[in-house]
Amino acid sequence: MKILHTSDWHIGIKLATYDYLPDQRVFADWLLQTVISEKIDVVLIAGDIFDRAIPSGESIDLVDEIFSKLITNNISVVVISGNHDSAERLNFCSKAMESAGLYIRTEQRDAKDIGDPIEITKNGESVFIIPVPYLDPQRVIEIDDAERSHGGLVDAILKSRIQEVPDPAKTIVMSHAFVAGGTESDSERKVSIGGTSRVAVDVYKDFGYVALGHLHRPQQVAGQNIFYSGTPLQYSFSEEHQKSVRIIEIGETIESHAIDIPIGPTVVTLTDSIENLLKKPEYKVNEAHLVRVKLTDSGYQLNAFDRISTRFQNLLDLSYVELNAGKEFGGSTSELKHLSPDEIVQQYIHAVHVDSVTPEIDQFIQESVHRVTAGGKQ
Repeated sequence: MKILHTSDWHIGIKLATYDYLPDQRVFADWLLQTVISEKIDVVLIAGDIFDRAIPSGESIDLVDEIFSKLITNNISVVVISGNHDSAERLNFCSKAMESAGLYIRTEQRDAKDIGDPIEITKNGESVFIIPVPYLDPQRVIEIDDAERSHGGLVDAILKSRIQEVPDPAKTIVMSHAFVAGGTESDSERKVSIGGTSRVAVDVYKDFGYVALGHLHRPQQVAGQNIFYSGTPLQYSFSEEHQKSVRIIEIGETIESHAIDIPIGPTVVTLTDSIENLLKKPEYKVNEAHLVRVKLTDSGYQLNAFDRISTRFQNLLDLSYVELNAGKEFGGSTSELKHLSPDEIVQQYIHAVHVDSVTPEIDQFIQESVHRVTAGGKQ
């Protein structure tokens, strides 16, 4: 049996003013082509399907389209919720979808309802999957004797569920977590609620393969059969690494390998003087990239953002190396100057209050911003 492991799609995400949704549509097409060409039986999506707890209509439509195309091609899909997802929304109609081959598992109030093994049979071969979504220890109320922490809950659930599978060494665990030993990127929302944020590697040691989500860099953990697939696209300037998905092959043993994702925008940080950035031919390759500039000039340059953006069409951030040395804030306020007031407010809400703003509140905020910027005339 062949299984594809992916995670952290973050459908609907933006980097400053850049909207990834068109690129995510291209990734969706590439994923379907890869699944068909590799003769994949099951697709595992290890959390953070959406970037927001309340995703846009376009984001929902795209995910629905992806799931529909996979199922139509007789591919089973197993999904767990991540810390960016709304467990309640993602769980809607999940039981009804199982007959079509779509298995969605989200956080529950009772730990006993989490991680029930899923058996998938294809062409006479079976695999057991234990799906453990992201768990907020303050929302999982009934935990029996488990430690009230992220790591404690995952440990307790897996110790219980391991007894329900015929062969743990042939079993796949899906988990959206920060596993000790993993390397972080700048774009992950920190998971440090309810005590420790990390999950010990030993929690997963008895299982054949662990399909992780949360960290955005594809990586193996502690030299074991524990892998983060990483994000499908470069979502921050700390993600200048190759993106990939993992193919898992289950036979006498479980083996896996990465397949590079050849599409999507490239992020790059350019550090140089404004004169060199505007004139040097070596920067031509970066003109269509998503660009962050760190100027080495000793003083502020007049209209620096506008001048540099004439060459780099996707200039998203600008700061000064020397003028901001030693400061916690990088001085990229020039980005804010090129945003409308409602865009600035939306970015703040997305960063700070993403899980608590309903569509009604969001509309009220937008109308209020428009009234204020119009001088109270609207």
